[in-house]
Amino acid sequence: MENNILKNRIQKIRKELLKQSKGAVLLLSSKPEIINTRDLTFDYKQDTNFYYFTGSHIKNTLVLIKANEDEPLVLSPHQSKEEILWLGANESPKNLAKKIGGKFIECDLKEESVFKYLKGADTLFYSSYEYSLSNKIAKKLLKENTSTLERYKLPYKLINQDFLIAPLRQIKEASEIENIKKAVNITLNSIKELENILRPGLTELQIKNFLENEFKKQGALIAFDTIVASGKNAATLHHTCSNKVLQKGEMLLLDLGAEYNMYAADISRTLPVSGAFSPLQEELVKGVKKAQNAAIKKAKSGITYGDFQKAADLEIIKLLKELGILKGTEKQILEKNLHREYFPHSIGHSLGLDTHDTGRLFKDTVLKKNMVITCEPGIYFSKKIKNIMPLGIRIEDDILIGDKESKVIG
Repeated sequence: MENNILKNRIQKIRKELLKQSKGAVLLLSSKPEIINTRDLTFDYKQDTNFYYFTGSHIKNTLVLIKANEDEPLVLSPHQSKEEILWLGANESPKNLAKKIGGKFIECDLKEESVFKYLKGADTLFYSSYEYSLSNKIAKKLLKENTSTLERYKLPYKLINQDFLIAPLRQIKEASEIENIKKAVNITLNSIKELENILRPGLTELQIKNFLENEFKKQGALIAFDTIVASGKNAATLHHTCSNKVLQKGEMLLLDLGAEYNMYAADISRTLPVSGAFSPLQEELVKGVKKAQNAAIKKAKSGITYGDFQKAADLEIIKLLKELGILKGTEKQILEKNLHREYFPHSIGHSLGLDTHDTGRLFKDTVLKKNMVITCEPGIYFSKKIKNIMPLGIRIEDDILIGDKESKVIG
C-alpha cells in the first residue's frame, strides 16, 4: 500500500478528531493473537481499523493519532532474541513509523506506560474489540472517576472508534475497489471451476474444501466460513457444511468469498446439482434474479438503503403472489411484512476490509458514490408448501455505487 494513501487517511481522521476536540485521540491497536487450544493460536489476521491506517500486519503495537499533532506515535516493545527464535522477527516498528509519517517510541505497552502518551487528551476513541490493548486501556480509564482523570489530564470521554472511522472506510478509494474486484473475480473463477465437476454424489463438505482450495490456488485467503447448503439445508441461512450427499434434482446454495490483500468478496449462487433446473426451480431462480436486478437498477448515490431494499421486496412479493402463497395487494403485504417469512434477511451490507464492513446500513442511510455494498435477495421454504419442497435460493453480487447507476463488480 502506498505511503501517501496511509498519510492521507491519517490527515483525514485528524480533521475528524479536531471536530470532536483539540484533545481528541484515536488509539489503534494491532490484533492480539488468539489461543485456539493450549499453546496453539488461530491464524493471525490484523485488526482492520489498524490495517486501514498502517497497511501493516505488525503484532503487539499501538498507533496513537492526536488531533493536535501532525505525527502519529507508534508504540511497540523490544523483541527479545528468544521471541525472534520461536516466532520470527516482527515487522520493524521504526519502518512502520516512517511509512505513516510518524514517530517510533519503544514501550512495554503496559497500561500505565501508555497513559504517559495520553496526557493532555480529553477524548479517547478506542477499539470495541474486547481483547485488544486499546480496549483494555479504555476499561482501565473507565474504572477511574471523571474528576480524577481530569486532574491527571487523561481522557475522560471514551467513544467507540467505529463511529469515527466508519464514514471514512465506507467510501472506497481506487486501490480498495481494485482489491475487492480481484477478490470477487477469484471467487467467481472458483465457482466456474466447481460447475465443471458438480454432480450428485458429492458432499457439501467436499464442495466447500474444493472451493476454498481454489481460492488458495489463486493466491487468496478465505474471507468467511463458506456456506454450502443442498436441498432443504439451504433454508437455513447460515447452514454449517455437513457430510450430506447431494441428490439428483436438488439445488445447491453457495455463499462464499475470497479475501485478497485483506479485502473481501461476498458472492452467493444457487446451482442445479444435476446440471439443469426443473421448470419450478427455474421460475423461482428467475424471480429472485429479477428482484436483484430491480434493486441494482434502483441503487445509486442519493437513494436511501430503504428504497434499495424495497425494490427487491416488491419483486419477491410479486413472485409469492404469482405462486399463490401470499394474497392481498403488494402494499398490504409490504406494510405487514408478510413476505418476511420467505425473505427474512436484508438486501445487503457494506463490504470492504471486513465481510460485514464497518458502517451499518439502516433504512434511512443514504447511499453515496464509491460505497461498496452487497445485493443478495433470496427466497426460502423451510417446509413443503403447495408443490414447493423445502429449499433456499440466494443470488448475491457486490456492487459499486455510482452517481447515476451502480455497477456489479467482477
